[in-house]
Amino acid sequence: MTQRPFTLTNQAISDSINNWKNISRDGKALVTYFEQGNCFFFDISNYSASSSTEITEDIHAYPGIYNDSLIFMLIPSQYDNEAYAKDISQYVSVSPVFWSLGGGRIPEGEAKHRMERWNNHYKTWVPKQAETADGIFLAFKIDAEDFEMPDSQVNFALRANLDDPFGHAIADLVVTNKDETRVFYDDYVEPVPPFSASASVESFYLLQL
Repeated sequence: MTQRPFTLTNQAISDSINNWKNISRDGKALVTYFEQGNCFFFDISNYSASSSTEITEDIHAYPGIYNDSLIFMLIPSQYDNEAYAKDISQYVSVSPVFWSLGGGRIPEGEAKHRMERWNNHYKTWVPKQAETADGIFLAFKIDAEDFEMPDSQVNFALRANLDDPFGHAIADLVVTNKDETRVFYDDYVEPVPPFSASASVESFYLLQL
């Protein structure tokens, strides 16, 4: 049965992120955790229901290890800063990973191709990525507009490197949105590191806890 999102204390969030950092260069250990699942849930409507502030910025998604399980911790970037440090856990949604074939917006064929590329190649991609200068991702920046439905499924994916089509693929996430009659996919995602002007290291406050 798929586990649904839950909450953690500030200390547990910090410990989970540091547990991930500690194995971020260990390809074998990383593969073991990625074998636990290829996607996670996020319900953006939980924030609109509990806050008068509209979420118009990005969502930050952090991998972590909690009770020996791979989890993702998601927080709107507007809360991912020192001003909310004391109670930051109440803004973080925690989701365990699980396995699913999954089903700006990208065509269905391209979305499924990226997800299948992860499913088929993560065991070789992860160790190679862990050995690069940037290492494995420590977080993702996701456009809030990707979450078009209240309860979205987020799949690990790999996209081709357009600067080097024959080189190493780039870590990616595909957001699957479903309504009563259709399924559609969004993908405005940036893994970090590397950090950039639009995704600076200072903006990912949870990495500093």
